[in-house]
Amino acid sequence: DAQINVELLADQPITRATSLDARLASLNYLVTALRSHSSLTSIYIGYANGDFILLRPWQNEALLRARFNPPAKTAWIVQSFEIIAGKSLGHYLFYDQDLKLIEKRRKDDYQFDARVRPWYAAAENDVAVHSTQPYVFFSTQKVGVTVSQSATSQHSVVGVDVSLDKMTEILSKAKGTPDSRFVLLTAEGLLMASHQGAPLLMKSRAKSGAGVLMLPHIDDFDGEIMRVVREQYADKLGQVFAFPAAKDIWEGTIESIPVVGGAPLQLWMASPHAEMLAPALELRNKSLLISAALLLIGMSVALWLARMASRPLAQLNVEAQRIARFEFNEPIQVDARITEVVQLSNSMGQMKDTIERFLVLSHALASETNFKRLLVRIVSEMREVTNAQGGVIYLANAHMTHLEIAEAQFGELPLTDLASIPELELNAENSHPVVELLRNQEQVRVLSSQQIRESFDYLITDSESYSLLSLPLKNKNGDLLGVLALLIDDFELKLSPELMSFVQALSGTAAVALNTQRLVEEQ
Repeated sequence: DAQINVELLADQPITRATSLDARLASLNYLVTALRSHSSLTSIYIGYANGDFILLRPWQNEALLRARFNPPAKTAWIVQSFEIIAGKSLGHYLFYDQDLKLIEKRRKDDYQFDARVRPWYAAAENDVAVHSTQPYVFFSTQKVGVTVSQSATSQHSVVGVDVSLDKMTEILSKAKGTPDSRFVLLTAEGLLMASHQGAPLLMKSRAKSGAGVLMLPHIDDFDGEIMRVVREQYADKLGQVFAFPAAKDIWEGTIESIPVVGGAPLQLWMASPHAEMLAPALELRNKSLLISAALLLIGMSVALWLARMASRPLAQLNVEAQRIARFEFNEPIQVDARITEVVQLSNSMGQMKDTIERFLVLSHALASETNFKRLLVRIVSEMREVTNAQGGVIYLANAHMTHLEIAEAQFGELPLTDLASIPELELNAENSHPVVELLRNQEQVRVLSSQQIRESFDYLITDSESYSLLSLPLKNKNGDLLGVLALLIDDFELKLSPELMSFVQALSGTAAVALNTQRLVEEQ
C-alpha cells in the first residue's frame, strides 16, 4: 500500500506546487489516499526549497492534543511549513469530515526542515522507492517507518508514514489462531512488532546517542515461545519446524519480508497444535455427538420395535400354552403390525382350528357305537372336510382279495341300493382307478368324464371330470380294512399339502374307529 501511494503521489501536481493554496488544491487526493489505506498514518511532501506539507487524520491522543490543541469537530490536520522571502512560516490547518476549514492557525514556532531527514536524503537523487529503518516520528513520538520517493519533477520528495502500531494491528488480525505468537524484526534484530503489541521503546545506552529512544532487541523480548525460536531455530529461514513448549507442540516458521528500497524484515511465527487442530477436533467432537445422538435414537427405536415385536410374541406364547392345555374356546387375537408376526399369528390360528377340528372329528368317530352309522359318518365327515361332491367307502374281505361298497354318497342324499354294485377285485388286471391307486400306492388322480361314467356310473350321471382322492384304511398291523374314495371338483377346492396331511391323519383315526367297531360287531 505504501509503495503504491508514493508512486502515485510522485506524479501529482502537489509535488510541483509552490504555495500553500496551490498545495491545498490536492487536499482531496491526499485524504482519499489515507482513507483508502488504513495502514498509513500520514502523507507528506518535502520540497527542495525547504517547504513542507503534511496531512494526518486526527487521533484523539494525549500527545497530539498537547501538540495541536485542535478545535472541536476536527477530523484532518494539515501541517505546513514555508520559506517566503527567506523567512519561515508555519501553519496548522484544521478540517472537519467534509474537508471544511475550521481554523487556520499560524505557528511561528513550527520549524521543520525535511531536507535533513533520512527519508528525504535517501530518495532525493534516486527515482526508486526507499524505506527507512524504524525511527521515532517527530509529531507523535511513535515508532514507524517511512516510504519515500523522489517526485517526477525532481523538485520534491513524497513520503508516507507507517506506524508500528498499524503493523501490529495488521499482523494480529492475520494470526492463524488466537494464541499464535509472532515478532517482526529488522535486519539488525530490532523488534518492530509482536503479538504483545507495539514494543516499548528503550533509551540507548551507547555513548554517541545516550538517552535516545530506540527499538528493543529480540534478545530483550520476554516470551518463552519466541525465546525457543531464537535459541534453536533462528537460522531456519523459510522453513517450517515443530517444537515442544508451554505444555504443547508448536508449529513455527521464519519468513523473509522484502522491503522496497530497504533491508528485508523477518517475521517469526508460531502456533500451538491444539489451536491449529481445533476446527478438526471440533468437527470430530460434533461428529461424535451426532453419532451418539443417532445411536441413542437408534437404540430407542430398536427398543420400541422390540417391544412392538415382543408384545404380540408374548400373546402368541399365551395362545400356545392354551393350545397345549387343549383350550380351543377362544380365537387367537394378537395386535401386531409386523408382517412376520401377523403371519405367525394366522398360522397358529389355523393350527388351533385344525387341531380342534381334528379332535372333534376324532372324538365323533370314536364315540360312534353303531357300525353302519359309523360308515355313514366317516364318508360325510370326510366329504365335509374336503368339500367332495361324492364319497364311497369300500371294505375289504377277510382275505383282502375284494373290495365291497359299504357306503356311498353323492350330493345331499346317500345311495341305498348298494347290493347290485359289483365288488372290486384286487388283482393286477383290474383297471378301476381305486384299485390302480391302491396298487401304485398313490392317492390322487384326475378322472375324465368318460372314466367317471365307467367307474362311478352308479354314483354320478353328469359328464364332468373330477379328482379322485383315494385313502387306504388300515389297522395298526398295516392290514387293509378298506378304501375311502372321494370325488372332488377342482373348481371347488384345491388339494393343498396342508389339506392332504389333515385328511391322511383323519383317515387314520377313521381306520382305528372302523377297526374297533368291526371287532365289536364280530364279537
